[in-house]
Amino acid sequence: MIETAIEAAKKGGEIALKYFETELEHEVKDDKSFVTKADKETEAAILEVLKSKFPEHSFLAEETGESGNKSEYMWVIDPIDGTANFVNGLPLWAISIGLVRNGEVVLAVVHNPVINLLVHAEKGKGLWCNGARSCVSAQEKDKAMITVGVGRAPDVKDKLASFFKESPK
Repeated sequence: MIETAIEAAKKGGEIALKYFETELEHEVKDDKSFVTKADKETEAAILEVLKSKFPEHSFLAEETGESGNKSEYMWVIDPIDGTANFVNGLPLWAISIGLVRNGEVVLAVVHNPVINLLVHAEKGKGLWCNGARSCVSAQEKDKAMITVGVGRAPDVKDKLASFFKESPK
């Protein structure tokens, strides 16, 4: 399954790159996030790859919502994770694909074609970055850096603020 997810992410990356750093019209969704033609075409390409290999699975994609069969497997897709950066010509965006089985994440792929970065992980098989085995940093936690995107939903922002407020120093 991981090979198919990687294939789908790379295919999506090819589509998205055609639009990156171009004059790109975009719409503003109800949640104030952007959606572009690139998002829609990238998502369609990813879904085409996944559905061709796993037609019995279900899918949850950012632009088209839920589709497919009721299944223990659900693919979760953000075709251009970081669309605001994408629209503004910043290379800090990626194709993000995950697979959930019975409510548990079993694999994930993140691909940024601008900087040629492909990270994937599979439950029980570890983390890989551009084909090389990787791992979580062994750095002491008081010297670590955490980067978090808070999104736009007020409840998510409140939960995140609460987490940092309650975290030990």
